Amino acid sequence: KMGFKDIGLKEAIDVRLDEIAQHYGIVFQKTGIGMKFAELMEKLHRQTGKQVAILIDEYDKPITDVLEVENNQKAHEHRDILRMFYSVVKGSSAHIRFFFMTGIARFAKLSLFSDLNNLTDLTFSDHFHPMLGYTQEELEHYFNPHLAFIAQQQNISTNELLQRIKFWYNGFS
Repeated sequence: KMGFKDIGLKEAIDVRLDEIAQHYGIVFQKTGIGMKFAELMEKLHRQTGKQVAILIDEYDKPITDVLEVENNQKAHEHRDILRMFYSVVKGSSAHIRFFFMTGIARFAKLSLFSDLNNLTDLTFSDHFHPMLGYTQEELEHYFNPHLAFIAQQQNISTNELLQRIKFWYNGFS
């Protein structure tokens, strides 16, 4: 599918909202990505009798992908577009069962979600680490053949590679 790099972020979101609506036989009465998002949540809830689950992976990618472009002007534009898009979430909470997003930037620092005061940052919560990431034991067990291969290519021991990986990613969830 076309992404925001091909047609612009606002247009890419608009196209995706239209695709989802069409899949469920929903005809939008409103315009603009924020209003369409709110209408989609409401109509899906009414149509199914169930609140929606919203899963967003790499919510900050449209910002981080353009950070070096035009003195960050594009990043500021994308932040404003995403703020407009997400601003309807709080007002649509009656239609939302579950809202989960991932990204590398701390959302508190991006001011994307200033309208949302009920977000919980799970980044450093030990309770969720086993559910959302890899434990050291899982890394060593499931990725052992790959770790051995990379260590051999790097001409280092597997233990040294594991130490480097821990240095690079320790604390990141």
